[in-house]
Amino acid sequence: MERSEVIDILARMNALPVDADSLAPEQIEFDVHRLVEDPIVTNRLAVEAIQQLPRNYKFDVVLATDEASQLFAYALAMAAWARFAYADGEEGLVNDYHIGKDEKVLIVKSVVDEGTSLEDAVDLIADAKAKNAGAISLIALGDAAPLSENFYPLLRFEK
Repeated sequence: MERSEVIDILARMNALPVDADSLAPEQIEFDVHRLVEDPIVTNRLAVEAIQQLPRNYKFDVVLATDEASQLFAYALAMAAWARFAYADGEEGLVNDYHIGKDEKVLIVKSVVDEGTSLEDAVDLIADAKAKNAGAISLIALGDAAPLSENFYPLLRFEK
């Protein structure tokens, strides 16, 4: 899918402004909850996000880092045949989710900006003696780079 197609789909869902490409990153608002309305589109976006990863990119667990990212993370897990887990900030894993030793964990946050930190998730993965497989997002605003490497946004809106 081309960038314009992804923007068009999200705009038709009222998740993203129609004129998102003409706005400054700080003016863009993304309504991640609109993804609930159309699971087919959500799954399609998840597949698109996975296809942008480097070839042979492997991970065992998809970790949602906040409540708003759970649906997209779950769709990614389903598309990749991976397990899903959810961590609530400093509380860590919730609902008895488990990350095993040496498992490769892909961190998911739906929207990231220049102030986004994924350190809690990185620490959680390290504490489990698992491996950080990088991070993925639907939307990255500005120069967002929540990890020093292996960060893959589906859409990036820069200044």
